[in-house]
Amino acid sequence: MWMRLLLGAAIVATLIVAWVVWLLNAAGEFRAMAPHFDGECVQVAGLVGTEDLTIHPRTGVAYLSSCDFRSVLAGRAAKCS
Repeated sequence: MWMRLLLGAAIVATLIVAWVVWLLNAAGEFRAMAPHFDGECVQVAGLVGTEDLTIHPRTGVAYLSSCDFRSVLAGRAAKCS
């Protein structure tokens, strides 16, 4: 009786582990990534807490949205753009 229960639990555990490994593989967790950026980065001074980025498809200009949330939470005036 106990042997059947232990065998059933082992089968269920094996199926769960196999599903998790399959899911991680499907999500790309085991892929190697190599750097492939050939462009140039420029630091933008004055932006604090940048959280979103949109690139214009024709011009290639990157638009950033930012807000200094530490100032907002402290009750001070914050620069948000």
